[in-house]
Amino acid sequence: MSSCAAVSQVAALRGPARPSRSSRRSCAARCAQQDPLLLRVARGEEAERTPVWLMRQAGRYMAAFREYSDRIGFRERSETASIAIELSLQPWRAFQTDGVIMFSDILTPLPALGIEFDVIKGKGPRIDNPIDSMEATLSTLRREIDGSGATLLGFIGTPWTLAAYSVEGKADRNCRRTKTMMFNNPAVLHALLDHLTEALIAYVGYQIEAGAQVVQLFDSWAHHLSPEQFAEFSMPYSERIIAAVRAKYPHVPLIFHANGAGGKHALLAQSSADVIGLDWECTMAGARQTIGSNRTLQGNVDPMVLFGGEDEIRKAVTRCLVEAGPRHHILNVGHGVIEGTPEESVGLFCDLARQSADILAAHGAAPAKQPNAVAHLVQSNQELKAAIEEEGDDEDRTFKIAIEDNIVTIAKYRAQVERLERELRELRAGRHPLGGQAIPTDEAAGAAGAAAGGGQQQGQQAAGGAAGSEVDTAMADAPEQQGAGQQAQQPGGGGMWM
Repeated sequence: MSSCAAVSQVAALRGPARPSRSSRRSCAARCAQQDPLLLRVARGEEAERTPVWLMRQAGRYMAAFREYSDRIGFRERSETASIAIELSLQPWRAFQTDGVIMFSDILTPLPALGIEFDVIKGKGPRIDNPIDSMEATLSTLRREIDGSGATLLGFIGTPWTLAAYSVEGKADRNCRRTKTMMFNNPAVLHALLDHLTEALIAYVGYQIEAGAQVVQLFDSWAHHLSPEQFAEFSMPYSERIIAAVRAKYPHVPLIFHANGAGGKHALLAQSSADVIGLDWECTMAGARQTIGSNRTLQGNVDPMVLFGGEDEIRKAVTRCLVEAGPRHHILNVGHGVIEGTPEESVGLFCDLARQSADILAAHGAAPAKQPNAVAHLVQSNQELKAAIEEEGDDEDRTFKIAIEDNIVTIAKYRAQVERLERELRELRAGRHPLGGQAIPTDEAAGAAGAAAGGGQQQGQQAAGGAAGSEVDTAMADAPEQQGAGQQAQQPGGGGMWM
């Protein structure tokens, strides 16, 4: 089968197409202000900076993690809710990642299917308790991080990866037993994949019901497959999971990460997942070109870079951010964090994501600004004035009243911006607890607008000055409800201040 034929096969077998970005944005717009950054980006929304989390961020590179792993076996750690919760939260507390991922393993569902396994220290999973603890782990983690700005991630292994683990019994460089089955008894392999797919659909549902806000599908053994094999034995089953989960939980973004997929980007472009995870064996620029500028990508810094010095880490992260662009990107490593990785390097990696707006601006790729309400109102007044000149106004003076209302609102916004600028200066100087004056009343704002403009034309000129000021505002339609939580763009196009 040719690569083009493989793409066509996946397109024919995959589930319903992803909902349009506009429809997903509109259904989420009401809660966008309080939703976490990573969740918003995973949904395809534009944001103030690039979010960050790391695969295997809860791991033996952390001294706090080793206090548990050196004396407690993997199964006990992952299936004892109190321990799994603590291990999941450790990297979030240490590095303020934008995602918290449940400490578990992709093989966790297998015992429920009658396939026992354990993870041997230094050797990985070996297949030789049901998943009751998962619900307690996720629900507690969700309560812990709610309101913090972090997103709770669940995850599963794909049917192909779990099937290969189940047949091989351990990691195998050649995947010999599974591929022997593939070439000699493909119907048996397809039956196993089908069985795992149905079980994993239910398992993802359990995770979402327990509190997962985003779920990642790990195709850890995709590197064992040619593009044609990937199109037949992996991707269609992952697409079935995505379609089934989306039908029941349309609000939950899904990430599809395929390890060793450098030669499979044309296939990944056909995936209906919300986010495509990339390993480190490809360039972000090449993946962006093939998969599309409007698709959300995740990755893809080589985790071994974290063993380098600060300059090397900065260089690698900057390259990844710039090649991905200011929109539709979640910063991550291209594979799990390696044991022995310096914790301070992980901290720097996360810090650089928080500086991504400034990094991108310095390279001429500034992130999307929040909507500028003043500029919108100024444009509205210009259109209303043009309509009056062309058609005249009606007896109720509808257009002129609308212009006057806009001028009043602009004055209120300008007062709010001035207060935010003052508070920002005082906060930076350490002199001001977050808070401030009440927003001016309509009467006071109207007086300010009249004083500033002296009438309709002058008011519009004053509004234009506000639109060009150093600080852009992200006001909602009801400015009187905006308080200390209002966002303002820092001078110079840097990150957002809250």
